[in-house]
Amino acid sequence: MPARPEVKLRRWWARRWQSDAVILYRFLTGPDNETFFRQVTRALNDGWALAGPASMTFDPERGRVACGQPITKEVPGVTYSEQIAFSEY
Repeated sequence: MPARPEVKLRRWWARRWQSDAVILYRFLTGPDNETFFRQVTRALNDGWALAGPASMTFDPERGRVACGQPITKEVPGVTYSEQIAFSEY
């Protein structure tokens, strides 16, 4: 009998935490336009992965919709430190 989904998820997280990799997190933001879409597309093509649903809100001061998208990237062979330069990944 196959493992239940929650058991598979726990095993997956256990493997993630045992690895010698750092998991980087970014939250991309911008107006709801092609520039923002390109920013997200570039990140996905650079190895980042979506880390949840996009969010949108209306900015009444600017009169436009603002978007946000969380992304993560696993970088093997790197351990976390305060000096990590996210722009290098």
